Order: sequence, then structure tokens, then C-alpha cells
Amino acid sequence: MKNMMEGFFITLVLVTFIVSLTSCGASVSQDVYGESSIDTTVKSVSEEETSGESSESEANSENGTNDKQKIDNYANREAKLKENLITIKQNSYAIDDDMDEDFIIAEMIEFIGSTDSELRDDLIYMTFRTWIESGKLETSKTKGILEALLSDERLKYHIGEAGTDSVFTRSFSVLIIYSVLFYDDFKEKILTDEEIMHTYDQLITYLDEEKDCRGFVEEKGWAHAMAHSGDTFSLLAKYEVLGEEELLNILHVIGSKIVTGEHEYVDGEELRLMAAVETVLRRELVDDASLEEWVKGMIDYPQTGNEDVDRITHSNVKEFLNYLKSSVKMTKRGSVMLPYLEEFLEEN
Repeated sequence: MKNMMEGFFITLVLVTFIVSLTSCGASVSQDVYGESSIDTTVKSVSEEETSGESSESEANSENGTNDKQKIDNYANREAKLKENLITIKQNSYAIDDDMDEDFIIAEMIEFIGSTDSELRDDLIYMTFRTWIESGKLETSKTKGILEALLSDERLKYHIGEAGTDSVFTRSFSVLIIYSVLFYDDFKEKILTDEEIMHTYDQLITYLDEEKDCRGFVEEKGWAHAMAHSGDTFSLLAKYEVLGEEELLNILHVIGSKIVTGEHEYVDGEELRLMAAVETVLRRELVDDASLEEWVKGMIDYPQTGNEDVDRITHSNVKEFLNYLKSSVKMTKRGSVMLPYLEEFLEEN
């Protein structure tokens, strides 16, 4: 219930965010991203929802009626969005004339972390992916979506929590950011170097602070924050505006997620994180000494004294380094790490 009530107010935050098109603490100016027609739509929806709220709040404060109305309204909006997206999917992702595209986009951003896996994964994600990667959307709208997802209200929503539903908002924001990068990289260059660096800054901070490494969550579907991050960094690391320092940071933050003993990776997370590492190695910018230090840091992971935690850490490290060894032997990139990898894997 708390998440549902919090979500009702997120739209208000999103209004201010999308209008200014700057995230909290971001250095990218409004002029960089330009205006999107989504702005006006989100603002009008928020004002409509709150217009009667203040006049009723005093009368309803004693019996909680207003709170119930908020919850009911939020649930109704979620159900209506699902209904609309099912129609759009059945229509090969074309939008009906009686639907407002900007409104649909704003609602998808609002409900991106829904615990309804069909809505979140099959409908919101697939609609965003199809619209963005096909180039259906105007550039200003795609950039507006990117900046909204990079905000603290999405990418860093309740960051630091583990085992809660907030992970779905963060993880699926990362996944849709991947679609924006995919379009920019493979279809049409729409992002400036400044926008790429802003995206990198937000994502590297996010992954460093993400504590929820779960894969599949019973009754709620895939969380997969690590897998989605691996996918997205595998594209982001290709951009030439990222230099040796940024690439090394990517290696270090991925390494920190491998030596965690809080969650054992059993759903392919290591392979998808490895894809990002392979992109970094293909750039051939990180010097040998830094690569040696990085791999030795994972091999010499600290022991906690907790048998279960240390067992999980060992399993994660061994699996990841086995993939890394295969990659190094096949591509010959990062070969300076090979002796350390072979010694560790022979002993373990």
C-alpha cells in the first residue's frame, strides 16, 4: 500500500522533472534535451488529479477517506493503462486515434515498476522497446523518456533497498535506457557526447549503489537489476567519449557486484555482466597494470567469516572468472590477466 500511495505522488515530481528536463544533481541543461510534448500532458494529468484533493483533504482527514480515494484512483489508472497497452499490442503497437501518445508514455513511466509482471514486462517494456528501437517516436520524446528514467525518482527510486518491490522501478528503468542507447548506436545518432556522459554518470552511480541482486521474484517476475545493467553497460562502454577512467570505473563497479555474498547468481547474471567487461576490453584503453589489479581484487575477495556468505561469494567469483578466462583466451584481449585466472581456477 505504501508503494502505491508513494507512486501517486511521483507523477507530481515527474511533472517538474520533465518540464525542466534535468535530473537531481545533473549537469545537463534544459537546452541540451529540448522540450517534449509529453511535458504538458503530464502536467495536466497531475493538476487534474490534485485539483479536488486539497478541497477534500480537510473534510476527509479524520476518517482516511482521502487516502482510500488516492489508492483506488491509482489502481484504476494502472488497470486502464494495462487495458490500453493490450489494445496497442494487439494492433501491432500502433496507437488508436482516440489515444493520446504523450499521456500513454507518461503513464508507462509512472507504472514502470508495477508488480504486475504482465503490465511491467510484457506491456510497458515491450511497448517502449518497440516504439524506441523502431524510431516511431520523435527524437524529443525519446530524449524526454531517457531523462525521466535517469532521474532519482526512477533510476534511484529507494536505492539501497534489497528485497523490496522498489527494485522493479530501478531495474526496468535501466532496461529501457538500453533501448535508447540501442537506437542511438544502431539506428540514428540522436545523443550528444554530453548526454552520453550524463547517462554514464547516472548509471555508474546507480549500479554502485544497487543492493538488490535478485533474478526472478516469485509471483512478481523478473527483477534482474544486474542482468539489465550488464546489457546496458555493454552498449554504453562502446562510446568513444568514455575514456580509460570511465571504462576502469565500469570494471570496478562490476567487480564489486561479483564479490557480493548477499545473492548467488543463478539466472545468467554473470554472462550479461561479462558482456560489458568484453566491451571494455575491446576498447583496449585500460592499461595492463590496472587489469591485473582489477582481477586480483576479485581473486583476493575479503572473507567475512560467515560460512554462507563466503560460500556464495566464492561461487559468484569462480563462475565469473571462468567466463572471463574463456573470453580472454578466445579474444586475446586482457591476456595479462590469464595467469592469475588459470592459477585461481586450478586451485578452486
